[in-house]
Amino acid sequence: LKYTTMSNISRTIIMLKDRAQAVADLKELVFNKDFGAGEINAIQPFIEKHCWLFGEQYHLVTAEEPDFEEALRRYIYILDGDTYTKKDIIINDSDKWKQMDIFAVRQMKNGDVKSSIIVELKHPKVTLGYKELEQVKRYKDVILQEPRFNAPSIEWKFYLVGNKYNNQIENEIRNLKHNGERSLVYSVDNFKIYVKTWSEIFTEFELNYDFLFDKLQIEQKKI
Repeated sequence: LKYTTMSNISRTIIMLKDRAQAVADLKELVFNKDFGAGEINAIQPFIEKHCWLFGEQYHLVTAEEPDFEEALRRYIYILDGDTYTKKDIIINDSDKWKQMDIFAVRQMKNGDVKSSIIVELKHPKVTLGYKELEQVKRYKDVILQEPRFNAPSIEWKFYLVGNKYNNQIENEIRNLKHNGERSLVYSVDNFKIYVKTWSEIFTEFELNYDFLFDKLQIEQKKI
């Protein structure tokens, strides 16, 4: 208590408890077949509220599957505060009507955007393969070819997430294993694509938070 207040300690414990509860709830959605949860009716709305699963300090830009022109309009507003109508933003790309599940940015305390993520969620029953990966690569290509999306200081990360992936994806991950990043299937300049299973995401959460849970003696099993 020489270095902080009891209220700060309490808020931290509550945050950890809430996150442990959120992960427990998400496990039910993606693993419990009796729930019948799909990516649109259940999983996507959940991730919209819990972007911290993919990194701290992320703020949602778009959800509910907007097209790229609407995403760009909102993105420009976050970057510069400029407001444009839908008629002002035109992207000349045949894939501009593709719809992203989750688009979020990481902003620093001074307001600068340092990282952007796009998350493509698939139904728990879908086995991820080249077809699903190609969908994410098309998202990447639209953004890469649109100058207003691009800035050399902003890192772009794309996540394809499902319960399992096939041998094609496994080979892509093995091919980039030398990069030292788990689940990486594409890396060029400031663009990276990852294919992750929910089990991997839950394991990463536990690795990141178990130390704090142990130190604070939060009884995670009771949650």
